[in-house]
Amino acid sequence: MDMLSIEEYPDLIAAIATNGKEGYILKSDLERYYAAAMPNNPEEAIAMMNGYFKQWAEGLDDYVFGKTGVRIDIEAAKAVFRTINDTSGAKSPYVLLSDMEKKALISLLPKDYQNESFAAEALDAAYKATEISIPVYLLDGKTIVGELRAG
Repeated sequence: MDMLSIEEYPDLIAAIATNGKEGYILKSDLERYYAAAMPNNPEEAIAMMNGYFKQWAEGLDDYVFGKTGVRIDIEAAKAVFRTINDTSGAKSPYVLLSDMEKKALISLLPKDYQNESFAAEALDAAYKATEISIPVYLLDGKTIVGELRAG
């Protein structure tokens, strides 16, 4: 199957929103997403990944604080996300982490919340910190019926 370049896509692209509704995303929205998501050189790629580590650490902190009222060590969390990225891959779900990575993540959590279930929830919330929303429209290209989460 030949892949189309973004220029070859139609102005409206069929999509299913996160709420299950069928609709269309605009080619221009998809182009903006790809332009923001793709680095132009190795230096930009490194800066982008470092930005993700920071956003994921802050997302983890926000989730943990919201559930427990306790802040986590942001620098330690960035280091854990860097390790996960280097060994298991960016945005790896909890079940795919190595035992070492799971222990490191759990150690960031407040004492009473250091368990696998809470760690998995917190990790998922952290990753959502870097997701963006692309509107899903009706065929008119104006009426929003939902969103597509990416990133």
